[in-house]
Amino acid sequence: MARARRFALALTISAAALWLALRHVALADVWRALASAHPLWLLPALACLALMFSGRALRWALLLGGTPFWTTLLSLSVGYMLNNTLPLRVGEIGRAFVVSRQTGVGVARALSSVVVERVLDLGAVLLMFVLLARLVPMPHLVARTASIASVALAATLVVGGVLLWKSNGERAPSWLARFGARGDRWWGRVRDVRDGLRAIGRRRLALVLVLTVVIWAATILLADSAMGAFLPPDATAAAVVVVASNLGGALPSAPGGFGVIQGFAKMALVLPFHVPEDRALAYVFVWTLGQQMLLVALGLFALGRFGISLGQARRAASGQAPAPAELPR
Repeated sequence: MARARRFALALTISAAALWLALRHVALADVWRALASAHPLWLLPALACLALMFSGRALRWALLLGGTPFWTTLLSLSVGYMLNNTLPLRVGEIGRAFVVSRQTGVGVARALSSVVVERVLDLGAVLLMFVLLARLVPMPHLVARTASIASVALAATLVVGGVLLWKSNGERAPSWLARFGARGDRWWGRVRDVRDGLRAIGRRRLALVLVLTVVIWAATILLADSAMGAFLPPDATAAAVVVVASNLGGALPSAPGGFGVIQGFAKMALVLPFHVPEDRALAYVFVWTLGQQMLLVALGLFALGRFGISLGQARRAASGQAPAPAELPR
């Protein structure tokens, strides 16, 4: 029942965001913008997508302790496929189960590596948000939000560092235990990050940080290249779009963040850069849905290579499947 309520809330948020994105735009104008696009710009965008996705697979392989690159990449694609077709981001669990079965890495270790990934990416997005708010003229509310976010980011890093430093035991600190079940969940995430960082060591951690920079640089170049099909390329605008869409994607939403991601990305172009709404929407839908369709196709191909049915993958992601060892190789 709780999952159903969360899913209903996610669909409501997505529908509202999609309505706000489309309400002042004539679909005929969006279609004309699509028809006048320059598709050659999508070729470098595909190259940037390959670089970004390969960087994510290599980073995850390092966090997992050196798993085979292609196996890790295909397992990662299964996670993206599930995230884009199922609610509540269950693909993160699904890919942990798949990589555990294919490589022998423990499920707990795989899940802790996913948590470390999310922490790294969240930190990167918030840092870019703070920097861009200083460089790009934005509405007062957005600039004020960025200032608050910078303070929150610094406080989070300090608190997180202290928790990691004192996380030798398995029990939560007394002050965190006062929050009850919520405090236990927070402590569980801290231990996941601790275990994930301990497993890779300092040298690999340095490479993981470098790869995180490469991943997000490739993500911005991807957005910039796709933008060239509809608008004059602008790396700064592309960076704002990437940050806005990722912040929007953190909200509860339909599978793949549909509606929310497009709404935030469109707003990031229209408000500070005064891009026409029809061209902004045409670009945003091609940039987001194009990536998602390619990753879904790659995820289905990966399932075929691993001999896992789509139903088995979905049940594993939802916690309803047998243990990974019982899944076919």
